[in-house]
Amino acid sequence: MAKKTKFVEAVGASSGSLKQERKPLAKKIEEAMSNAIAVSYQTGVTDSKEIKARMMAAREKVLEGN
Repeated sequence: MAKKTKFVEAVGASSGSLKQERKPLAKKIEEAMSNAIAVSYQTGVTDSKEIKARMMAAREKVLEGN
């Protein structure tokens, strides 16, 4: 019997800082980028370039607020 091929698609977000005082900001950035990914998939956006653009826009929004 032939094996069926399965494909999995995944997107992740990570942000970190070695400086203790910047860890809260890194966490906010990670949460914003993760949210951008979730909203993208919820609204049917699956193009990786578009998702990356949304992640970077979310990151910039957090940085502008700090």
